Amino acid sequence: MRNARLLWCVVVFAALASLPSTAAAGRSRISAFSRGHSSNLVIRQNGRRLVPDKRGRVTLAAKPFTIVVTVPSGRGVMLNVSANGALFNAARAGRFIGNHPALSAGSGMAEHSFNRDKELFTSDSGSHYLYVDIKRGEHRFSSYAVRGSKIRGFRVVDRIWDVDTKKRTRIKRWRGKQLYLVARLGNGQTEKWRAFLALRFR
Repeated sequence: MRNARLLWCVVVFAALASLPSTAAAGRSRISAFSRGHSSNLVIRQNGRRLVPDKRGRVTLAAKPFTIVVTVPSGRGVMLNVSANGALFNAARAGRFIGNHPALSAGSGMAEHSFNRDKELFTSDSGSHYLYVDIKRGEHRFSSYAVRGSKIRGFRVVDRIWDVDTKKRTRIKRWRGKQLYLVARLGNGQTEKWRAFLALRFR
């Protein structure tokens, strides 16, 4: 009986020891976002999801693709797209990015609803503000689907609009090699989640 009780204690201790601490669990979640594997930001092309590597890089063909963003119902997300990797590197390193000009209050760029032009804006100082307002029938995606308490938005991209140069270029004619995407849900000091990807065109 004593041996059985001792064995039970050893098993329970081993099981508890294998569980991550609260702090470790928090670091794991942040690390997952830092690697770009968050389900909140996904790239699809040719009907399939493109899986990023350990550095958060996705390789895709120079042709139309779809950005899939999942957000809590009633919330919007800031999405910065830039050819400059500074913000991406800061986000990937786990540094605070809420005070970056591209993600600060008022940095959301004006655009039409429903993504009629199938565009992605690039800027070092501004971001897309992506949301779905079901009651008013407005959104900044090509389409969306409701998944319980979350909304999954699909934004088709066929053209790049460089906000600084005011130049529009179709993806198949775009001469750049890489775009950096950083998504953030939160205001100022408060951050709910972040996700980021580097798109490499072949």
